[in-house]
Amino acid sequence: MHFDKEQKTKERFAIGITWCIERNNRKQFRKALRNQLTSHLDSLQKEMKVKVILSLMHKRLQTEGADNISWTDYLLILLTPGMDPKEIWSLIKTDIQAVVKETPTNVLRVEILRPQNMPMFLPRTRLRHIIEYVVSNPKTKEDYYNDQHMFSGPIIQRFFEEGAVGSFIGLERIDYLEDNTSLPRWDVIHITGFKWAWLGRIIWVLWRRKKYFHDIARKQGYKSAWDVLRSWDVKRTKFLRVATQDFEWQVEPKLKL
Repeated sequence: MHFDKEQKTKERFAIGITWCIERNNRKQFRKALRNQLTSHLDSLQKEMKVKVILSLMHKRLQTEGADNISWTDYLLILLTPGMDPKEIWSLIKTDIQAVVKETPTNVLRVEILRPQNMPMFLPRTRLRHIIEYVVSNPKTKEDYYNDQHMFSGPIIQRFFEEGAVGSFIGLERIDYLEDNTSLPRWDVIHITGFKWAWLGRIIWVLWRRKKYFHDIARKQGYKSAWDVLRSWDVKRTKFLRVATQDFEWQVEPKLKL
């Protein structure tokens, strides 16, 4: 993928790294990752090349079938506007390879992402996160992306403003830097932060704002918000887990995108 001068100036990109880490190797892995990357990424952040680093750990997710491929963790590096992800990857690739050699760890994929056309908010405090790896149906991808912009965008904005969620990051995959081709070919990553104590608040917002949510759906030609959600059953396949945030990698926790 080629990044011309005009594109670099206007767009913001991110690098996502998918790992498979065995449970009994997590402590060793986190120590190795911290030792290899901290000083390098700190310098990149000071040089205004990297904005946010978010490491998420979750239980094993697996694909069905003979291969039974699994993955457990996701590292997100959000770059400053205009930075070329290939350039940043060339700077940290050796560090990642050193972590892999030091621990029994597999890097399954390194991908280039860009923010979706939706509101995005980073965590302001320690949160759990729901991470969704979404594989869009190619035949309905355009409609699904439009639903994300026109329907999910205003709703996530409302949930955030009313304190029902603490963060939301929506990213679209546009290219691969490394890929062993074993994982599902997801094209969207959604990361939503919350606290278990907020579940009552989430239910309250759903009940109080249901007319608002239904009105948004009707403007798009759906009968209700529930019809939008049901339509997604054929528009995408979703792999979902609740993930723990590794706060040592949160560079700017109060930044709003």
